[in-house]
Amino acid sequence: MLLHYVEELLIFLVCSCLVFSLLSLWMPCNRGIKWWKENIWTDFSFIFLMPLVTRWVYFYMMMGASMVLYGFDLSEDDFFIFYEEGAGGVVSTQPLWLQAVLYLFLSDLYLYWVHRLFHRGFLWKFHAVHHFPKQLDWIHSFRFHPINFWLAFTLVDVLCIMIGFSPMVMVELMVLNKFYSLMVHANVNWTFGAFKYILASPVFHRWHHTRYDEGGNKNFAPTFPILDVIFGTFYMPKGVLPEHYGVDHPMPADPVGQLFYPFSR
Repeated sequence: MLLHYVEELLIFLVCSCLVFSLLSLWMPCNRGIKWWKENIWTDFSFIFLMPLVTRWVYFYMMMGASMVLYGFDLSEDDFFIFYEEGAGGVVSTQPLWLQAVLYLFLSDLYLYWVHRLFHRGFLWKFHAVHHFPKQLDWIHSFRFHPINFWLAFTLVDVLCIMIGFSPMVMVELMVLNKFYSLMVHANVNWTFGAFKYILASPVFHRWHHTRYDEGGNKNFAPTFPILDVIFGTFYMPKGVLPEHYGVDHPMPADPVGQLFYPFSR
């Protein structure tokens, strides 16, 4: 399993590197940024080690939620029927494409508000790990503290399972969601023009990674900026591109230091 995981991850990384490196050369948002120059070993530590940790927590949280809610006895037949068809009820009877659309909107609404919470108080120290890089590019989309990851991306899937969504919906959308996350962090100057309120663009999300006195406390929606419009946090000044990224307080740059940073004084 480990070798298969590493093989899949390497293929995904090579393809992402080629695509987004070429795009950043052709239409950069910020010139002179080289994704391999800033804390590259920290990035690779998060890329290779964190999914190994988070995927097992993800699996057991999903399994635990299904057992508590639906009384599964952990038999293989029960679990795979649930995995393919969902828990029953109104949601799971809908076709997968409709479940996928509903899941995208509901999960985005949840992640919007959780994202805002992680920009406040004690939770910010966990999320600051993601905001640490001063030269933002696609590779930094992997950099999340595991607590941040579990309370946001893992928990939203568990809640959707509890509602009745088929787990197949999350599986089918997994690659799309990861690729989209890489795209909005990439160093490209896309704004999506007239569609900027419908889908999150790289420039939209790059403003979120700037300092607080610029746009760093805005643009919380992962996919649908209309949520930021509705809740008053949309920020994309016309004719201006974001330039300065990172946090405005000292933090360790190494992966171990960043993992323990939220628990330090």
